[in-house]
Amino acid sequence: MDDYFAFDFDGVICDSADETARTAWRAAHELWPELVAAQPGEALLARFVRLRPVIETGYENVVLAALVARGMEDEAILAGFQALCAQFIGDEELERADLRRRFGHARDAWLASDPESWLDAQGFFPGVVDAINALDAPCCIITTKEDRFTRALVQRAGLDVPADRIHALEAFEGRGKRSVLEGLARTHPGVRLHFFEDRLQTLDRVRDLPDLQMYLVDWGYNTAAERAQAHADPRIELIDLAGFTARLRRPHRG
Repeated sequence: MDDYFAFDFDGVICDSADETARTAWRAAHELWPELVAAQPGEALLARFVRLRPVIETGYENVVLAALVARGMEDEAILAGFQALCAQFIGDEELERADLRRRFGHARDAWLASDPESWLDAQGFFPGVVDAINALDAPCCIITTKEDRFTRALVQRAGLDVPADRIHALEAFEGRGKRSVLEGLARTHPGVRLHFFEDRLQTLDRVRDLPDLQMYLVDWGYNTAAERAQAHADPRIELIDLAGFTARLRRPHRG
């Protein structure tokens, strides 16, 4: 059986937590200037980065910034962010599409005004880009980051993934990453799909797909409890950077 590799981007390839926090703060400041400062202090920034595992898609970062600025405890956010996010959006009479637009606009404005500092605010997890570039099998990226930002960072990283294999938010919004994996299975019949994610919740949504090997990367935006849960789950392989490099060299083993 041939192999096909699918990689999440943020939390697997790109360490974007610092940039995401600063972009979210800019967007939140525009909405609530009396509550959210134009730039986060270092303590608030550290909290935001620590809470990054709760985020599923970009606009939620704006809500997270507001909750942090309002002094909500980390434990409450970690325990129930999705419910808190939905309640906050309802209470503030916000639209998800508007939050997404504001988040993207804040990122666009930063990128336009100072592209080098925006790019420098990103990181790439050590060894991941080299391992993907050395892969002797087809691969793609599946990400909830918007396409224009993903492409800029793929180029910055020197990542050898063709543009038509970058499945960004616009390609599947409202249908989830599952729809991309299902499409890959249809267009590449008989392959074994390897899917690398840093969010356990995302893997839970695709666990019933046949011929799908799921991996939770232990360097991404997840918690110790989620890593322990993945370790105990026979459908998921918890993988570290050394294991990731070895698996890409020898996909049929393990």
